[in-house]
Amino acid sequence: MKNQSITQIDIANFELKWGVALPEDYKRFLLNNSQDSLREKSFDIQAGESLDSSVIQDFFRLKAEPYRKLDFYLNSSTGRIPSGFVPVANDVFGNLILLSTGDERIYFWDHEQEDLDPSQAMTLLSFNFSEFLQSLRDIKPDE
Repeated sequence: MKNQSITQIDIANFELKWGVALPEDYKRFLLNNSQDSLREKSFDIQAGESLDSSVIQDFFRLKAEPYRKLDFYLNSSTGRIPSGFVPVANDVFGNLILLSTGDERIYFWDHEQEDLDPSQAMTLLSFNFSEFLQSLRDIKPDE
């Protein structure tokens, strides 16, 4: 299935269906439909005193193949991730990048830690979606 363009109405319908309010920068990202250009970009994860990194596998969409859709990931992560979060991407290891609909912050969710307290499974990546996008970089040879 070729990626389809979305509209403001598609976004509004998604927000209504899931009872969320998406931040404006994330809405612009969805409307821009440039998710593929950011695949295989690297990002840093600051966990305590150690710095790790990972690589984006995919950003989810409103209209796409089922395994690339926001709906698919919201359905499959219900009860696994805290309420008030929307999975917007995943990394190459199956971990999720989560958007907090409450304060617009972006978190890394480590699926291997999901049975622990949510604060241990989640690591703050950025204070908003735009900042997260700006932090993405090409993969370094040692990653």
